[in-house]
Amino acid sequence: MIAILSRFVLLAVASCVLLAMSVAGSVAQENHSAAGSPVKPGEPSPSDLKASQQWWQLTSLAEGEILKRIAPPFPPCRTVYHRVTNAGWASPPPLPDVHCIRWQPGNMRRGEEKVGPATIPFIVSSLLHIAVERQEIEGPPELLNAPIEGDWIVRDGAPPETVLPRMEELLRKECGLAVKLRLDKVEREVIVATGKYRLAPAKEPKSIRVYGSVLTDGAGGGGSGDFAEFIRSMGSRVSRRIVNEVAQPPEGRVEWRYNAPFPRVEGWDDRDAARVLAHLSEQTGLVFAKAKRNVPVLFVERAE
Repeated sequence: MIAILSRFVLLAVASCVLLAMSVAGSVAQENHSAAGSPVKPGEPSPSDLKASQQWWQLTSLAEGEILKRIAPPFPPCRTVYHRVTNAGWASPPPLPDVHCIRWQPGNMRRGEEKVGPATIPFIVSSLLHIAVERQEIEGPPELLNAPIEGDWIVRDGAPPETVLPRMEELLRKECGLAVKLRLDKVEREVIVATGKYRLAPAKEPKSIRVYGSVLTDGAGGGGSGDFAEFIRSMGSRVSRRIVNEVAQPPEGRVEWRYNAPFPRVEGWDDRDAARVLAHLSEQTGLVFAKAKRNVPVLFVERAE
C-alpha cells in the first residue's frame, strides 16, 4: 500500500543564510557529522547546512518562472535537507518520492509530500490548492492513475490558466504522458455550507473533531488555517466538493483534529460524508446540504 504524507510545510526565510539560521536554531536536531567531528545537539553540521542550502536553491523559482519539475534521480542534497528539517521528530517521516511545493517570492513555501509515485490528481490539487479539487478531476483511469515521479514547484497563487499549459508540456516532454488538461466550469452536485458559525467542540476546547460514528478519546493528526482552508480540508476528507456560502465566516484560524488512527475501533467510518458532516454541524452550527452548483472541473484527456 502506498503511504501518503499530507504534511503542510511553511518555511519563511528571506535567503539561504536565513534558512541555515532557521534550520540550526529551530527545526533541526542533528547530533552527528559525516566527518565524525562532534556536533552539538540541535546544530546540523556545516556540510549538512551547505547541502540544505543547495536543495533550497534548486527548489526556488527564477523571475517569471511559473512551474518546474525536478526529475529523479535526485541529488544527494535532497536527502540531507529532508533529514535535517525532520531531525526533531520522534519518528521522522520517510523520504518522500514526490514533493509538490507552492513557492512564494521571499522563499515562503508550502507543500505536500507523497511516498510512492504520484498521479495527475495529486499533483494538480497539491499545486493549485483551492482552485482545483482532487475529486473534480475527471478522465480515463489509465491517465488519472498513471504514475508520475519527480518534485514539482509552482509559483503560489499563479492562476490555473497559466499553470496548466506548462504542466501539460512537462507531462508530455518529461513524463511521456500525451495528455491535454482542460479546465471548465460545469454543473455538479456538491455540498453547500451555510448558516452561522458557532464553535461548540466535542472534545478539545478549541479544536473541531472530525469523525464518523466513533469519537476516540485521543486525537490523531489535524490542521489549522483560515475558514476557506477548513472547508477545503473537510471536502477532501469526505471526497466531496464543499462550496462555502457562509455569509459571515469566522475570522482568524480554525483548528481541527482527526480521530487517533490506532488502534482502529469497530464502526470506524471517519470519511463517511453524511456522518462526518453531521458532527461538523453539531460543533459549528453550520448546515451542509446537497445542491447543484457550477464548479471548476479539470478534464484530463488524451492528446491527439
